[in-house]
Amino acid sequence: MRRLPVLLLTLLWLLAGNGPAYASAHVGAGQARAAAPASARPAAGQAAPAKMLPRPPAAQGTGPWPAFRHDSQHTGRSRATGSATATLRWRSVTSNAVTSSPVIGSNGIVYVGSGDHFLYAFSPTDGGLKWRYQTGNIVSSSPAIGPDGTVYVGSSDWSLYAFHPDLSFKWSFPTGNVVQSSPTIGPDGAIYFGSGDGYLYALHPDGSLKWKYRTGDSVSSSPAISSNGTIYVGSYDNYLYALNPNGALLWQYPTGFHVRSSPAIGGDGTIYVGSDDFYLYAISPDGYLQWRHKMDSNVSSSPAIGADGTNYIGSGGQYVVALHPDGTPKWSYQTGGAVNSSPSVGADGTVYIGSNDGYLYALNADGSLKWRYKTNAAVTSSPAIGADGTIFVGSADDCVYAIGPGSR
Repeated sequence: MRRLPVLLLTLLWLLAGNGPAYASAHVGAGQARAAAPASARPAAGQAAPAKMLPRPPAAQGTGPWPAFRHDSQHTGRSRATGSATATLRWRSVTSNAVTSSPVIGSNGIVYVGSGDHFLYAFSPTDGGLKWRYQTGNIVSSSPAIGPDGTVYVGSSDWSLYAFHPDLSFKWSFPTGNVVQSSPTIGPDGAIYFGSGDGYLYALHPDGSLKWKYRTGDSVSSSPAISSNGTIYVGSYDNYLYALNPNGALLWQYPTGFHVRSSPAIGGDGTIYVGSDDFYLYAISPDGYLQWRHKMDSNVSSSPAIGADGTNYIGSGGQYVVALHPDGTPKWSYQTGGAVNSSPSVGADGTVYIGSNDGYLYALNADGSLKWRYKTNAAVTSSPAIGADGTIFVGSADDCVYAIGPGSR
């Protein structure tokens, strides 16, 4: 009988929300699970211990930059060393703003969407047009290339498109609203993406529906996939979601405002994501807050993770910020405009990122300026790093730029 009070106290403690932020298999969409209370979390700047996870299996294509944020974990990190100089290699013109982020196939071809409704394929050597396909509306989604060479992209005409490796039409899948989310490909070839209709979709490679999960608002965030298959995505309903590969909710973590940022997954399984509440969050794989860092403005930029665990992120208040793995500041660099572009990290630690001031920036690993290249409008597109170090990026001046080796 002596143990009864202890059991009762333990039960009351768990009911008070002090346990992990797990959701049972029968929890439905829109039912929130509270995060662990402050007393149960590490303080800001203090890293919680986490089990190291194995390197995830390859899911995207084999190109040097086959998807938005490079890989299915959204590390934004390349094995190639980017260009050391800001010399223009080529510039190709579309008919509207290029806010989509380029991806690079195994043959070096550069794929990117445009506000003129087209998905483009450009030659990596001279920027010559290889192919284009007209969708029904703006293409701000970034393409993804599957292991078999299939190219996937979303459009604001409410559909996700798939094209064969020879770029012939394969299929399209209709959703209930605009598709600004960029697709991510799972280890089994499943395609994950969000829609303005509030759903996260999972499709089989043949374009049939595997499952869909309803959040409380629009999903423009792009999903990241961990080594165990867990899918993480943000929503305009202010939550970061964690879903099982079968679409069942694991947990959801509340931020203070919209989550447009796309999550990134660290080597220890920690999930990093920005929010329009001005914070960058670090969440453990079981849904606990490890730390959060206050930025100077909203965070629609998506984080990148350096080889040493450094977090890089842009803010709506002109800054690029680098944080140590424990959330403490490392350095910050001020641009001349909001930074909605997401950083990309070269093998030597150089950080490439665009700004609304019209520049593409290259920052050294210590935060000093390596170079910058001026376009003629805001750069919200996120850079891709080619195998030879060429940096590809779009601009609101309607152009796609290639900066680096082989410059003309």
